[in-house]
Amino acid sequence: MNTGARGSHVWELQTALRDCYHINPGPIDGKYGPLTKAAVAVFQQSVKIKDDGVYGPRTEDFMRFRVYDNRGAWAGWCTQ
Repeated sequence: MNTGARGSHVWELQTALRDCYHINPGPIDGKYGPLTKAAVAVFQQSVKIKDDGVYGPRTEDFMRFRVYDNRGAWAGWCTQ
């Protein structure tokens, strides 16, 4: 995902950045704007990967923010 993306996946990412990683993504509005991009870059810097602010496969490998139960059903947000 990158600037201009919209929808529930962006909302989940914004919520995870705020609640799981304590990084301010700006408004939790489902819009991947400059504040969300900057927050993703901060997360990327924290795990020492390319900090381009794009939420792609490499970033996803480091950010597993949905928690699933043993049946594969979503059980809530991550905790650290």
